[in-house]
Amino acid sequence: MVDVRRSYAKFSDAGGAVAVVTMGNPDQTSAFRRRLDLPFECFSDPDRIAYQAFGLEKGSIREIAGTSVWKQSFKALLSHGGGIPVGDPMQMPGAFVIDSAGVVQFAHYARNSADHPSNEAMIKAIRHSVESNAADKN
Repeated sequence: MVDVRRSYAKFSDAGGAVAVVTMGNPDQTSAFRRRLDLPFECFSDPDRIAYQAFGLEKGSIREIAGTSVWKQSFKALLSHGGGIPVGDPMQMPGAFVIDSAGVVQFAHYARNSADHPSNEAMIKAIRHSVESNAADKN
């Protein structure tokens, strides 16, 4: 989230809006947003309905806490501190770009809990979607 926060203006400039869905309840989600000083919307989904709708599965121990995750987890801990996991710690993350018509233009299903797409890839998908929608209107 911190990396997305740093590039927030680039997402906006591309024509996108950032939103995060967490497994926390509304109070936990608000606290998360404040702690990381996130300038974008954060939505609470403690029942993981959105996760299920997007086909995000639960991970294995290796995918959640394996050696491939340690480096990124340690880096994140040093960067913005730790926290108590909220929701199902086995839930795998994902990232999506959804256009104004509700069509998924980009989908990233994490291979492990530290696997996130680059901001550049998501911004490219936003730009492509905005350009395609503009072309379709002409």
